[in-house]
Amino acid sequence: MNEILHIVHTDTEPGLDIAMFIGTIQHMSCIEEFNQDRTLKPNNIEKLLQRTEEILEELENRLKNDIELK
Repeated sequence: MNEILHIVHTDTEPGLDIAMFIGTIQHMSCIEEFNQDRTLKPNNIEKLLQRTEEILEELENRLKNDIELK
């Protein structure tokens, strides 16, 4: 997972970023089942948390725009 995160992060393809975000969250949710996956690097976790905040802001803006259009 550490190898994938830095490859797919790109501002030009936010859809890929969101798909990887979802996959990473799913991966982290089941991480306790697999001891070998407990080696996520702190830098990658920080990037994931930052991207989580960005995605939540994007979703908030979309919801606000949808409400305003109705």
